[in-house]
Amino acid sequence: MRATLSRESLQSLMEMQHGPCISLFLPTDRTGVEGPQDQLRIRRLIREAESLLRGKAQLHSAQVEDLLEPLRALLDDKRFWRHASDGLAIFRSPQVFRAFRLPSSFKEQVVVGDHFSLRPLLPLLTFDGRFYVLALSHNAVRLLACTHDSTSEVKLPEQVPASLAEFLRGEERANELQSHSSASFGTVGKGGRHPAIFHGQGVGIDDEKDDLLRYFQHIDRGLYDLLRDETAPLVLAGVEYLFPIYQQANSYPHLLEQGIAVHTTMRKLRTQEVLSSNPHSSTTISSRGNTTAH
Repeated sequence: MRATLSRESLQSLMEMQHGPCISLFLPTDRTGVEGPQDQLRIRRLIREAESLLRGKAQLHSAQVEDLLEPLRALLDDKRFWRHASDGLAIFRSPQVFRAFRLPSSFKEQVVVGDHFSLRPLLPLLTFDGRFYVLALSHNAVRLLACTHDSTSEVKLPEQVPASLAEFLRGEERANELQSHSSASFGTVGKGGRHPAIFHGQGVGIDDEKDDLLRYFQHIDRGLYDLLRDETAPLVLAGVEYLFPIYQQANSYPHLLEQGIAVHTTMRKLRTQEVLSSNPHSSTTISSRGNTTAH
């Protein structure tokens, strides 16, 4: 009865045209703490389905009870409620009864019709389940490779600076070398002396936003070789004011507009914080790789 969502299972549900078909969606608590509340939601949706079956579908009482019996049986299935996720999708027709525990928090709803309502599931199957999270702050950069239920840290190329301070130090050294080189080969001034060069006098000092933009551009260039053959979505994580600055620097075509707002240091970003903000739950990714945040 509890099934795994795949393109094949979705296709089989799409082919079911022998109604009435009941599609039921609700958010659930993956910790299990609010299990009784989840069961109350199902009871409410079952009553709504019963009303629709008797009214819209005009079924007799025996037919209604036959369709709803396995849904009601879930309420007493302790093993079923032991394995929670962020959302629950249930499909029932005279020939089908399938329930999917999914990492997406659905809007509570029930639909009765001649075929199943599958639109809420589509964002979960628009790509192969992989995505990247780029965790950004002034003090750290991390890249995480993620699936629906796991994360692993990706080793960054050497050219990706470890922090804004490190980037600025490297930039300052490069500027000094360039300045001294220009002075060494430049025009000799009056009296045979080179023109004087002054550092740190306010000339060319950018504000924080400009520093961040150059820092993010350097990160983007460093990630290019790593991600150039990828099509998986990239999600930003960090304080929200950094997102539009990185988006300005970004060249990766699969960056999502919606990021993960995290109020912690990037070095301590926990797996659960990433998974609880899974982009599948709020973003549709087209076959061309374009992204639309809802």
